[in-house]
Amino acid sequence: MKICNIHYSVILGIAALFSLPGCLSQGNNPDDLFFQNKKKMLTARWNSPFSQAERASKHAPKGPYLGNGDVGLVSYTSENGQTLQLSKVDFITDSWSDWAGTGPAALPVGGVSISVQSEPAEGFCYEMRQLDAELYMHTGTAEPVEMTTWMTMDENYVVTELTTASEHPIDVTVMTYATQ
Repeated sequence: MKICNIHYSVILGIAALFSLPGCLSQGNNPDDLFFQNKKKMLTARWNSPFSQAERASKHAPKGPYLGNGDVGLVSYTSENGQTLQLSKVDFITDSWSDWAGTGPAALPVGGVSISVQSEPAEGFCYEMRQLDAELYMHTGTAEPVEMTTWMTMDENYVVTELTTASEHPIDVTVMTYATQ
């Protein structure tokens, strides 16, 4: 896949380009205004890449996560990309205990890795934007790419939108995998 000064989406489960309105209305509702004023507090930010080993845990996730109550994901990164590790809450085993150690737990079923083929550079940024229900990445590459990942509420689709301001094509690799 190549991207060049345009917008692409990578969708797991369905191949389509579309966008949905935000989860939170932007009206004058006092509850909406309360949370909008807390947006910075509800955004976790990483300014350097974090590996799978740094994020791995048999407890609650140590890194960015996203979910809809049926499917969840956690992520880890490099300067030029991210890996989204997916799990489904009803795909369980008795030999793996939940994060509290009290019973069966959801197992990772696989995932997707998205990487940009560009030289490393300054500017890496990764955010878990809880208020917007999305993960955002600005690659730390000479030709930066922005990745915004979100999940549909009613269907189990994970969407990653890719954008760049580059005037020439940038190679992007997308690999899926199943956990063994």
